[in-house]
Amino acid sequence: MITPEPDWTKAAAALAEQVATPGWAEAVESTPRHLLVPAWWTYRPPTHWQRVDARFPTAWREAYTDTTLVTRVGTRHADDTDTDTDEANGSPTSSSTLPSLVLAMFDHAGITEGERVIDVGTGSGYSAALLTHRLGDDAVTSVDIDPYLVRVARERVGHMGRHPEFACVDADRALPGEGYDALVAMVSVRPVPAAWLTAVRPGGRIVTTIAGTSFLIRARMRDDGTAFGRVLDDPAGFMRTRRGNDYPSMDAVYRAARDAEGDTVTSDDAEPYDLAPGSDPRTLITLATGATDFRGYTREDGTQFAWILHHDGSWTRTERRDGGSAQVHQGGPRVLWDEARAALSAWEARGKPPIRDFAVTITPEATTLSWDGDPARHITL
Repeated sequence: MITPEPDWTKAAAALAEQVATPGWAEAVESTPRHLLVPAWWTYRPPTHWQRVDARFPTAWREAYTDTTLVTRVGTRHADDTDTDTDEANGSPTSSSTLPSLVLAMFDHAGITEGERVIDVGTGSGYSAALLTHRLGDDAVTSVDIDPYLVRVARERVGHMGRHPEFACVDADRALPGEGYDALVAMVSVRPVPAAWLTAVRPGGRIVTTIAGTSFLIRARMRDDGTAFGRVLDDPAGFMRTRRGNDYPSMDAVYRAARDAEGDTVTSDDAEPYDLAPGSDPRTLITLATGATDFRGYTREDGTQFAWILHHDGSWTRTERRDGGSAQVHQGGPRVLWDEARAALSAWEARGKPPIRDFAVTITPEATTLSWDGDPARHITL
């Protein structure tokens, strides 16, 4: 049963009361998020995603909760009803970010009336709709690599009477326009693309996240075309930018790493590291090596396995039993565990300084993180 057009205004007002920061309440109250996200995917453990249609009774109310709504899984968007199934398999590839995080990103960028903003990662168009309500059509540009997302966001936001510029571009390589006062990215990157430096004016702000981590950075453009800032205490995470319809699968690398004898096999006496998402060791390994996938498993006999995988085909597998030394297998073009251990050992030798205590320097060539701005203690992405 499809519900009549719901009275969404009360739900939007309640959402605004919950999440709106100064200057943004009216934008949240006046934006019908359910029209921007008419369908989404919800995860059904352990294997698949189930499609939810906002037109069904009560379902639309979820659009007015402070929740990220996954709109695309693998190559299938939730708008797609041309198949016989309402299920999808794979990893999320686009979403409508939870409203409180969208507003937090705006606040970190210090956006105010009279400024021009570029929104990187159109997604559902919700962030562009909020920005346009407050700043006006001519002040907002929103970009995404997915032509379908750009087209439907333009249509749906346009039906609200808001007409920012939408463009389909690879944000890692080029952005339309220049002289923006702020760039806010609803995607993560590694490193910050050089194209972003040319899009933002001197004194302008870049707010983004580092792929594979919860590092939220804010940097201010300098006159020499570089930017300088810090990792903020406020953690945040977004899907990373992509080049194609889906992210490259790591399954082939995992199959190679699962049971194979490594090109090198060594022993490591160190205590096991916590590699849970968001942990300091995992974050440091990601920063130092660019590893993109971490997996773990404990066998019935108590043997603990941990895999670290890189998209270039490098991998490491550690096997540990009864709290003893770990046997370390490494394969692929790089010795991934050696790189990870070097970064972890250097961090431990410095007394394990706070993992977020980084200054950030962005140049066209690299993004460099340094503890307390010390060039001798840095990680280059």
